[in-house]
Amino acid sequence: MKLYITGQKLKPLCGVVIHPQFLGLKVTHLTLASQTWDALFIDIDEDIPEGSLRFLPSKCKSIRVSCPERPSLHQLHLLVELYPELDGKLRKAFLKGEGIGGILPEMWEYGEEVGRESV
Repeated sequence: MKLYITGQKLKPLCGVVIHPQFLGLKVTHLTLASQTWDALFIDIDEDIPEGSLRFLPSKCKSIRVSCPERPSLHQLHLLVELYPELDGKLRKAFLKGEGIGGILPEMWEYGEEVGRESV
């Protein structure tokens, strides 16, 4: 099962789609629909509260993000939650003003993987 955290309109039945603003609500529980997600496709958005993504790396087989080449400080914190093993590299690139595209293992472009069964 695929989890999409994005404000974009996606095709029906492509997976579970959650708007970033709902992650801050107590009623949003990402493991009710599935204990393990085959793939997480996430738009790193300023509306996502810090701390709400930290458990997802252990629950997702694959994580693909969509974010700017030079993220804001808030977006950097969200990326570190998703990729704790890349903490130092991400922070170093941020402090030097460099792009992070080459650091992240998988990037997500809108429309890519939507509705496909294989990950």
